[in-house]
Amino acid sequence: MSAHYFDTVQGDHAVTVTLGYDRRLNYFHLTIERTTEPPADVYQFVYCNLEDPELPRGQCADLDYFRAKLRELGITIPESMFRETEQDSINRVGNRAVRHQQDGTTTELA
Repeated sequence: MSAHYFDTVQGDHAVTVTLGYDRRLNYFHLTIERTTEPPADVYQFVYCNLEDPELPRGQCADLDYFRAKLRELGITIPESMFRETEQDSINRVGNRAVRHQQDGTTTELA
C-alpha cells in the first residue's frame, strides 16, 4: 500500500490527509484525520473511504472522486499527491510512504 501524507487545516482543526493506493485490493484510499486534540464527543476522522456510503465496500477506482470529496470538505492538497498516487497505481507500488509539502516537494519516509 502506498501512502502520501499532507498536513493542513480544516476550519479550526489541524488535519493530516492520507491519499494512496492499495496494491493488493487495487483501489485508491483517502483518510482525513484531525491531529489536534478534539473535544471528547468529536470523531477523530473527518473522512475515511471505508465509511463512505457512496463507495461499495469503501473501494474507489477513480481519484477524481477523492478530488471532489476534498473540495466538498474545503481541503486543498498539492497536485503532487494525486500525480504520485496515480503513478503508484500504474506501477502497482506497495510499501511506499511520502510526505508532501505545499510547494510540491516530497520526502520519502522509511
